[in-house]
Amino acid sequence: MNRRNLLIGIGTAAVGSGAVLGSGALTTVEADRTVDVTTTGDASGLIGLAGDGTYVTNDTTGDTLTINIGEALGASSGGGAEGLNDDATTIIDSVVTITNNSATDVDIQLNGPSGGSAGDSATIGIGTGGDLDAIVTFDLDGTQNPLTGGSSGSSGGSLDLKATVKAGKEVPDSPSTDGNGSLVIVANEN
Repeated sequence: MNRRNLLIGIGTAAVGSGAVLGSGALTTVEADRTVDVTTTGDASGLIGLAGDGTYVTNDTTGDTLTINIGEALGASSGGGAEGLNDDATTIIDSVVTITNNSATDVDIQLNGPSGGSAGDSATIGIGTGGDLDAIVTFDLDGTQNPLTGGSSGSSGGSLDLKATVKAGKEVPDSPSTDGNGSLVIVANEN
């Protein structure tokens, strides 16, 4: 075999293997990185949450809000009350205040235990088993959504949550919630 045929054969093999094996472009990279996340209590987070002190309070560490509408009212009344009226609809304004403590504008939405799309309201059932004693619907109360961001260390916009409690006979036969759960407050950056 002469030298020219050998070089042509090697060149053809290199071009053919390049076409078969690809261009040599990178397909996978693995690298370890460190991520730090700083958390704080509800009141001082980027999205601040403050309870009204009667129906919504901070837990013992001051980090998480606890919504306890009926029992809180009965305990604080001092007149022997045990909760909200049965077979009635009770509306409580400004049960939670949501404040934008970040520098960017955010859109606030609510979601309940049934999941689905977040929106301007969320409903939570209160009861045991398949029977609901009450349903609570939380609504964003105000037209300041999206909340503007703050600047130079000051807070931005804020809005309140309103709670509508339907108890006893006021609970619909087919409520839009399937039972106990959590209220989820969603903040999306604009």
